[in-house]
Amino acid sequence: MDEPAQREIDAHGVEQGERPRPALRALPCAVDDLVADVVQALDPVWEPLDALDPLAKQALIESITAAISLDNQVTIAESELLRTICAVLHCPLPPMLECV
Repeated sequence: MDEPAQREIDAHGVEQGERPRPALRALPCAVDDLVADVVQALDPVWEPLDALDPLAKQALIESITAAISLDNQVTIAESELLRTICAVLHCPLPPMLECV
């Protein structure tokens, strides 16, 4: 099976010819297409989610963490997506990902 295609994103988180997106700036420089596509698809909701109160953000992050760890395996794509969500929402990483 082929490895996922990689996207090169500049230092400001913008692909060639695209407008800046805050969530993309939180991604590492090279990410697989799936993670970048999910982050871009969620672009309209980042601001409202960031406006949630801290307890609601905590519940959201805990729910996402529970979902990605349900199968007792956390893929690189899942961990990078969670890291991006935490960065955009100004939340700490859950303890399970601090060393990954």
